[in-house]
Amino acid sequence: MSAAWTFRSEEVTGDVEAPLPLLSVRFAPAVDGLNRAQSGRPFVIPIEVTRQPGAPAASLRDLTVDASYDGGQSWSPAVLLRLGDVAIALVRHPAGAGLVSLRADAVDRDGNRVEQTILGAYRLRDR
Repeated sequence: MSAAWTFRSEEVTGDVEAPLPLLSVRFAPAVDGLNRAQSGRPFVIPIEVTRQPGAPAASLRDLTVDASYDGGQSWSPAVLLRLGDVAIALVRHPAGAGLVSLRADAVDRDGNRVEQTILGAYRLRDR
């Protein structure tokens, strides 16, 4: 997994703790006990964009999700249905066994951003 954050914060003085406005994208695909999903069909992936507890929470401005079936060499955009900080991504798994990689780019209204990639997020199974 790799992630890159862009965020704005203000200087804090003294012993005051201030959580940074870092975004994170959580993928929750319904995979089996061996971390596999069925190949050759459409697949729904629930998604949630989260923040650190106590951090400023500007509303989400944009979210994109892509899937790769060749180790991140090429990417296909997912169809997204989004409501606030939660979304459902629809991808089409190719036939055959293999690995699925996921990447997301989320930006809130304050300009805070996360670019997140998970290579080999889960496997595909033929049956």
